[in-house]
Amino acid sequence: MNGADESRGRIAVDETEPSSVPSLAGEAADESRPVGLDRRRYARVVMFLCRVLLHILWWDVLLRKVLPFGLAARSADSRWRSLAARYRRLAIDLGGLLIKLGQFLSTRVDVLPRGVIDELSGLQDEVPPLPFEEIRDAIETSFGAPLDAVFSSVDEQPVGSASLAQVHRARLLDGTSVVVKVQRPGIEVLVETDLAAFRLGAHVLGGIGWVRRRADMDKLYAEFARTSRVELDFGAEGLHAETFAEQFADDQRVKVPKVYWHQSTTRVLTLEDVTGLKINDKRALLKADIDPAEVAHVLIDMYLQQIFVHNFVHVDPHPGNLFVLERGARGRAGDPAFRIAFVDFGMVAVVPERVRSLLREFIIGVATRDAGRIVRAYYLSGVLLPGADLDRIEQATAAVLDRFWGVRMGDVQEMAMREAGAMMSEFSDLLREMPFQLPSDLLFIGRAVGILSGLATELDPELDIWEELAPFARQLAAGDGQVPTWAARLGPLEEPIESLVLLASALEDPMRSLVALPTALERVLSDASTGQLTVRYDLSVRARQDARHLTHAVRSVTWAILCAGLLVAGAILYASQGPSTIVTVMFGGAGLALIMAVVRR
Repeated sequence: MNGADESRGRIAVDETEPSSVPSLAGEAADESRPVGLDRRRYARVVMFLCRVLLHILWWDVLLRKVLPFGLAARSADSRWRSLAARYRRLAIDLGGLLIKLGQFLSTRVDVLPRGVIDELSGLQDEVPPLPFEEIRDAIETSFGAPLDAVFSSVDEQPVGSASLAQVHRARLLDGTSVVVKVQRPGIEVLVETDLAAFRLGAHVLGGIGWVRRRADMDKLYAEFARTSRVELDFGAEGLHAETFAEQFADDQRVKVPKVYWHQSTTRVLTLEDVTGLKINDKRALLKADIDPAEVAHVLIDMYLQQIFVHNFVHVDPHPGNLFVLERGARGRAGDPAFRIAFVDFGMVAVVPERVRSLLREFIIGVATRDAGRIVRAYYLSGVLLPGADLDRIEQATAAVLDRFWGVRMGDVQEMAMREAGAMMSEFSDLLREMPFQLPSDLLFIGRAVGILSGLATELDPELDIWEELAPFARQLAAGDGQVPTWAARLGPLEEPIESLVLLASALEDPMRSLVALPTALERVLSDASTGQLTVRYDLSVRARQDARHLTHAVRSVTWAILCAGLLVAGAILYASQGPSTIVTVMFGGAGLALIMAVVRR
């Protein structure tokens, strides 16, 4: 299979299903094979999910309202650390998608407690390797030929052992040094079993009204399942790698491994060896005279390019998939003395056409501290629920920008804890309503941003993300990621011209409103003269909060009265008739009413 075939790259961008990938050497993708489930594994995963759900309901919903002085909140760190430890043991024992989920969570140093991160971080390196005999059998089965007919040698010690595959160094028959990624035998069964368990969890969550209003769990699960199954097709991964390489062909800071198609199948992928320093190994980076902070800046810029310029995103940037390669000497002026190598393109996402311009609006709004522009991007991209209070969300967004602008990444979590009380008090109405929902086609892009945020914080706690976004947003605002050609030709006047372009962009909405004012005024006068003018009014924020508090209080009192009534009636019947079914029902109903009174409080 010729790696220069340009049509494959276009297929990978527009269609990432395994069926779009042509047959590879020695093997054709067989999508018709039935895949069974491991019932014992399914039961263990479901039981753990139930344990977590019950833990949340008991501690974070019920007891949080019952226990005094925030005892439930103060025990949260130790409780969640214990759950994380149990999850890590389960993931190491079972492997599969559980490892990938744990690796994702272990990178969220920006939002998760330190104890959870510490427990899950081992999943980056603790995936037990398979014996080489199994790897040999997998290669020979996949190619239908002896191992020495495909490779002159394969190192028996793996250089990486991941949840879905294992990587070994090897040499081609012509002596070229490569790495061979071999899919774990039977991994399809593990993935389908995990997906079945996740489907059940999504179905349960989708049945909860609060969740159902904010996320289409069926669509989210379908997107997750589709991407997970595509990741099992190494032919698709090779196409993704070539597409990514084409898009960054002119960027000397990026390295993407070459795909050796003739030595690859849908279950064995042979790649150029680009292993280097692990991107989060700060000690090794410093020893190589590479500044981790500079690595963080370059990595963020690469992802801004992926999301907002190329619209094709490597969505699994955990430390095992990113390496730093020493260049020895600088290349072009301004280029760093290192390159970042991306590996594992099994999980990629294409930014949907419908939200590309809206994402650009969002980042420009963030960089210019324009809360109104951010909320418009939220609304038009489907992130907000229908009927959401846009004015109130804009006020909250402006408050967040004011309080967190210029805060370094390493201080965000600490400051968020300090500001939490004031923010929750000021915007308690929004916190109760939570008018946000998660579009399924942005699921993996959000995942990539989450991993990147944690990784960048680890590399450079002093990183000022606002400073990183501002120049990039200015380029976007100037037009298609660059200063217009007519401005560039003016040479030294480029920056003033860019500023004028930005000013014109900022004045666009006010000018549009000014032009539309006469028509709007005429419509108002016409409605008033014909008696069709209507006046809308709304309660103040404080009045709405008081009304909601009163509603909750009435509900709590109602349940409390019901509890007391059932309790008294049950006690009277018990005193007169002794134990009976009706007495048991009344006491049980009283207990349920008491729980509802507490929860509704």
